[in-house]
Formats: sequence, structure tokens, C-alpha cells
Amino acid sequence: MGDIEVCIPGSCIPCLGQEPALDREVASPLLEQIPGWILAEDGGSIRREVRCKNYVQVMAILNAIMPIAEREGHHPDFSLTKWRNLVVTMTTHASKGLTMNDFVMAKLINEVFETVLAP
Repeated sequence: MGDIEVCIPGSCIPCLGQEPALDREVASPLLEQIPGWILAEDGGSIRREVRCKNYVQVMAILNAIMPIAEREGHHPDFSLTKWRNLVVTMTTHASKGLTMNDFVMAKLINEVFETVLAP
């Protein structure tokens, strides 16, 4: 029997806090669909690091992500160092690990990166 490919949907589902966290076997093939993101060692989150051109570009990214996160009801964690090194982390706190919503948001955030970081 062959492997079943799971595709990342286009939007998040409402989080009721009862969704079980995905294990590495499910997360790994999903990760292949979101270039630039890496799985944490504990398997409980994914993150993407981006070095922006300047602080204005960082803020453009954050301002573009904000309405998406609000619309989807799923919010990333951000870290900014040295005024242009942005780290975006996704996890589902209610599930204490990764859910499909984290991969949906990562896919949508990649679209923001493609737009804002385009040369």
C-alpha cells in the first residue's frame, strides 16, 4: 500500500483545543510543502527565519501577516533581533504541538514573504 499524500488546505479550521498534535510522520511531508520552514527538535513547532533588507521591510511583513492571522484565528509568534532578523514560529498552544492550522498559516505567511521580499 502506497503513502497517502496530505495537502495543506487553504484556510484554518476553528481551534476547539481538542485537536491532537500531529506526530513527526505526518508533519514531515507537510513541511516539504512549505519551503524555508524547519521542524523544531521536539517536533512541537515549525519556524522560518528571514533576514530582511531593513526594519521597514520587517514591519511590512508583520503588518501583512496580522490581518491574515486575525482572519484565520491562528497567530504566529515573532522574534526580531538586530533590527532585521525575523523569526516566525507556529505552534498550536491548545494542542501542545503542531496541528494542520500551523501548516496553513506557514503556507499563507510564505505568500507574504514572496510578495514583500521580492526584489
